[in-house]
Amino acid sequence: MGIALFLFAASVVFAQQKPKSHEQCLNQVPGDWGPNFGDKWHQTEALYWACRNGVTAETIKAWQKAAEEQGMASEIKPATVAGQKLVLFVEDGGTANCYGLTVLRQVGTTWIKAWELPSRKGDEEGYYCAGNCPGLEAATTGEILTVRSASSGENDEHCKHVRWETERFRWNGSTFLPLK
Repeated sequence: MGIALFLFAASVVFAQQKPKSHEQCLNQVPGDWGPNFGDKWHQTEALYWACRNGVTAETIKAWQKAAEEQGMASEIKPATVAGQKLVLFVEDGGTANCYGLTVLRQVGTTWIKAWELPSRKGDEEGYYCAGNCPGLEAATTGEILTVRSASSGENDEHCKHVRWETERFRWNGSTFLPLK
């Protein structure tokens, strides 16, 4: 009952406000997020990303559900592309820092998966594994989605020599297609 009351009160506090910095939002969520990637973890994560994006925790929960999140969101970015509301949902799945990108699209009041980043050769299905390198970066400009991924050579386990790869995709009104 205590957690439910706290989460309700926190969702009211976080409801529809201006987006805040990482540090400001960490100060507004409980210090103990609970077991990794459990229900309490995802509820606290929803409060954090609600604060970061200036939306309600319920909105973040809808995005988590539509993205079928299993791990941890490393970035959640709302975007408008060609007049359509989208969300870039970057998920970090595990100790090898394997990142996936799901793009959600709003249809009425529902959020659906519009697109998922294809696997990079040699990586786990649906993920880009970065190891100790920086995480996946995704951004939209106009109708173009740009995805940047870091990697290093086989003998560079600490990622001292980062190699960035960039992929670009164009929105066709319902999904993203690779640019040749």
